Amino acid sequence: MGDSRFKLMVVTAILIAAIVGIYVIMRDPGVADPTAAGLPNVADNAPAETGPLQGKPSLPIESPDELPPGRVAGSVRYTDGRAVAGVEVKALKVDAESAGNDMNAKFSGTARVVTTDLEGKFEVRGLDTEQNYMLRVSHAELGFQQKRARAGDTVEFVFEVPVIVEGTVVVDSGQPPRSFRVHSEATVNDIFPEHVHSARFTDTAGRFRIVVRPGEVTLNLYAAGWIEAVHGPFTVTAEGAKVEIRMQRAATLSGVVATPDGRKLSGVGIDVFQGEPDEVRGMREGFRPDFGDPNHEDTHPDSRTPYDPGSDRGSATTASDGSFAMSGLIPGTYTVRVSVGAATQEREQVLNPGANTANFEFEVASFVRVKFTDASGAAIENVHARFSRVSDGHTPSSSAAVIAPGETEYRDVPAGEYRISVRHMGYAEINEPIVVVPGDNAFEYVLRGAAEVRGKVTTINGDVPIDAIVTISIAEDVGKSYTERRFPNGHFLRIGEDGTYRGTFLPTGECTLTVEYIGKFVLHSQQVELVAGVQEINITVNELCDAYIHVEVAQEWVDAGDVHISFMSAFGQKPVISRSAKIKNGQCLFQFLPEGRYVVVASIRGLAGASTSETVTLARGRNDITLKLGPPNCVRVTALADGQGKAAGLQVGDLVIEYAGTTINTMDELVAAVQASAPGESVSMLVVRAGVVVTIELNGGPIGMNGENARR
Repeated sequence: MGDSRFKLMVVTAILIAAIVGIYVIMRDPGVADPTAAGLPNVADNAPAETGPLQGKPSLPIESPDELPPGRVAGSVRYTDGRAVAGVEVKALKVDAESAGNDMNAKFSGTARVVTTDLEGKFEVRGLDTEQNYMLRVSHAELGFQQKRARAGDTVEFVFEVPVIVEGTVVVDSGQPPRSFRVHSEATVNDIFPEHVHSARFTDTAGRFRIVVRPGEVTLNLYAAGWIEAVHGPFTVTAEGAKVEIRMQRAATLSGVVATPDGRKLSGVGIDVFQGEPDEVRGMREGFRPDFGDPNHEDTHPDSRTPYDPGSDRGSATTASDGSFAMSGLIPGTYTVRVSVGAATQEREQVLNPGANTANFEFEVASFVRVKFTDASGAAIENVHARFSRVSDGHTPSSSAAVIAPGETEYRDVPAGEYRISVRHMGYAEINEPIVVVPGDNAFEYVLRGAAEVRGKVTTINGDVPIDAIVTISIAEDVGKSYTERRFPNGHFLRIGEDGTYRGTFLPTGECTLTVEYIGKFVLHSQQVELVAGVQEINITVNELCDAYIHVEVAQEWVDAGDVHISFMSAFGQKPVISRSAKIKNGQCLFQFLPEGRYVVVASIRGLAGASTSETVTLARGRNDITLKLGPPNCVRVTALADGQGKAAGLQVGDLVIEYAGTTINTMDELVAAVQASAPGESVSMLVVRAGVVVTIELNGGPIGMNGENARR
């Protein structure tokens, strides 16, 4: 038994020795141990135990028996023909929809990774013969290249002989960042630098080596918790360069906002800034520099850590425990501002590199907690309530924070009577009176399915009622005072140019639907029962009187300005109506007018004497009214006294165009002509009546009429 155990131990020892021997034989004695040399590790393209271009050259070791058939072979070389040994080549499967688009190609599956041998050759086995692949080489001391390939292809990568910048990160005190990214750029013009390469390095001494191009070079260094460092531009020759780059640790600020009795305040905004308060901008929630190459693949496990380029302003919001935190601030003196409702605190604070703390206390007059659920009792999230003071409709300043699903707390709402209104997609509007008292207040509302009404409003002739609106009032508000109504002003729905209207967030139940014109005249009213969902209600209204105003403007006034129309009830006419409009395309329309007498005035504002008027009587339906606007060319008779004019047949509205052979354009000219006539002299006066010229035979002297300048 003892001999057997001894033999087993001997055999085991021999096997272990054989494995170790094989490993030693396979190692290339010509490649130095990077760990012993103390070289920095390039995390995004080399195994953990290797440094730049110090990877063990080898051949692919994947077993073709376990993978689909197919291979891609190739090599990686410099332009001078030298082989690049020990560099990784990745093969990624390209999605079908990415065909022909190398820079934005999408990939699937796991990358196959092989390493070039001492002659710079590589071979990727086990590839799917029906798939396209993208082969990539990315290295801090080479750069980046990628090429498409299929099984059976040979791919050659040729890199410029690298120019290397060796660098060290230095800091004022303590240790430099252990993990950092270096981004190299070449200066090609005064506007845009050209990206060369980016790589992440992990080295406790802050060392790195990265490829650049001879000439003007700029290096950017990024590390989580540190301010971005920019070195350059500086000149690099073909022999490379060595640099030291200083980095500064960023400042962070954290703290708690609470009431004096220790109640934590969530959802409170905190701003920090240098300079004027109105320069405050949104917080920088994480910055990742654009490295120029969208296909650059960062395999470091820390690759999603945001970088802080450094900012002199930022903002944050307190969490449920009242705490806040912000990072990436350039050390210096800041103003820290915190607001809760209408109350604001500001303080000046010096932020040093590393951690800084600022706590705030606020006296809060009231807490209004509002909870929203549906008919089943499930919480409804992201609902916002608005508080309007009953006395004047004012909405006070307050801060809000979500404290639980469907539950929001409003802080510092002054005590008093309010209306709380809520609109949330898919639910009927809430509009209820509440009373807020000092301290804690709690309200709970059940949001129910909303009704939606849509349709079309037209006249009996198919026209669209311009300037009309649809109003919906719920039955329970009838007979109540303004402050007692759920919806004091009802729901006002605009009628579009095509006559369509739509109302959403409407409560279900009995309602009154009306069509009103300019808020005064009810053109239509009906009772409707609103139910959850969409209802279509088309409405036809009576036209009453429509006045189509046409204005003919004299050529000499065409460019003098816009023509305005005033349309008003004649003296003593009830109801009193006064409307105005601007002429467009030579006309305008006034709808839904009661029958009766009206005065229509057309004028060009700013032009002396550019006005004309006419008194009209409207009948139900369409009424066309034409006004002529221009320099006067006649006198309109506006009134007649008992005298020779009335006796001779002169009528109100006649247009005087000639007196005793003299052309009449204005009232002044008519007066002068009458005064020039001799009493008892036979005089003929020409007037236009309903488009016909009529001769009025008179004697010289007063006619017994009043008139106004007019245009025919």
